[in-house]
Amino acid sequence: MEKIILIGGGGHCKACIDVIEQAGIFDIARILEHKRQTALMYYDFVQNLGVSFISEPESAASNYWLNTIILKDKREREHFLAYSREKGIQTRPVWRLMPPSHVSPLSVYTP
Repeated sequence: MEKIILIGGGGHCKACIDVIEQAGIFDIARILEHKRQTALMYYDFVQNLGVSFISEPESAASNYWLNTIILKDKREREHFLAYSREKGIQTRPVWRLMPPSHVSPLSVYTP
């Protein structure tokens, strides 16, 4: 059976466990209950790939809602997405939350 890791140990995860076990297709290798564990898993995955993993600054404690890496260009992004998919690691490009803002020429600061 193919091994999988479930992320999030809450009620939804517990409901999924029954379905996964009854289907008999996957073997649950691990349950990551905290986002910090998930971030460490992603960090371990990318640390030898030469990419920058965005981690918490020393003066703060991140909630790790979103784990992000920095890649050089679109070509490297596509290569990384294919590589992570091949390794069974779920990744996707960051999405744009808001459309680009329009700044009126009248509001531009000029010293």
